[in-house]
Amino acid sequence: KPSMIEIAGWNEKVFQEMQLHFPETLPILRVDFETPLFDYYKAGVRIFHLTANYHGQGRSGKFLLDLIREAHLTFVKAGCRDKVTLLGSGGIIAAEHLPKAILCGLDGVLLDSALLVALQASFNGECISLQESNFQIPREINPQWGSQRLQNLIGAWHAQLLEILGAMGLREVRRLRGEMGRAMFQKDLEGEAFANISGFTRTN
Repeated sequence: KPSMIEIAGWNEKVFQEMQLHFPETLPILRVDFETPLFDYYKAGVRIFHLTANYHGQGRSGKFLLDLIREAHLTFVKAGCRDKVTLLGSGGIIAAEHLPKAILCGLDGVLLDSALLVALQASFNGECISLQESNFQIPREINPQWGSQRLQNLIGAWHAQLLEILGAMGLREVRRLRGEMGRAMFQKDLEGEAFANISGFTRTN
């Protein structure tokens, strides 16, 4: 029995049959950030894999951190945030992106392009998404070498996460989720600093 199954897009019949045949399996719904999530929550979904493109943007061009905050606050305002798990991917390519994404409301982060880079893949073109990217992984990869490269990446990100948690006085990463009061956002800082300057336009 699988521990979890991810559905790429909503299909109510598949979702119900999966719950019937695998009652102990965790079902995950993979959709983009700008999908009406609460509708699927009412249909029984409790774990979401939310996706953005490799540039960290949603369908409308909104930035990833704003999309995460909107998804998080959707369930906070409904009073059911602790009943759902939000996972996110797309545009998360540096170690500091991990704590920022969790701080804005994600429960967990899924890696994609960062793992390809760790395996020395070459990218061509815009590389907006996996389907639209032209990337190539070296044909001959020593499994031990590849495994060590991925371990090194995760280890480095883990060390940076612990450093940030220590600086905030937090002992576990779960307490970081949604703690937006601990963050400083560029557009907010610019608004406070330059609001009274003629010609300044605040970005949304």
